[in-house]
Amino acid sequence: MSDELQSLPISKALTEPNLFSGGERKLVLSMLLLSVGIAVTGMNAPAAIAGIVIYSISIFSLRKMAKADPQMSTVYLRFIKYKLHYAPRSTPYRRNP
Repeated sequence: MSDELQSLPISKALTEPNLFSGGERKLVLSMLLLSVGIAVTGMNAPAAIAGIVIYSISIFSLRKMAKADPQMSTVYLRFIKYKLHYAPRSTPYRRNP
């Protein structure tokens, strides 16, 4: 046996974030659904323009967000679950010495 390590190719799909149109997949598709819903339910030119404007602004901001951190929404959702203060004891049922 040789002392060299064997190198194996790693698929790019395993390391790249799951993005759609440059933004997080769930958020981009949600904004697409919302903007199309606004445009279709209005059934007139101002509603269609509003849907296009909303989608354009949201896709711009979602792309900037994904460029900073591709999983920013999941990180934020985990962050808001944290408390502002944690008591300095292991459990509320701990016996005081």
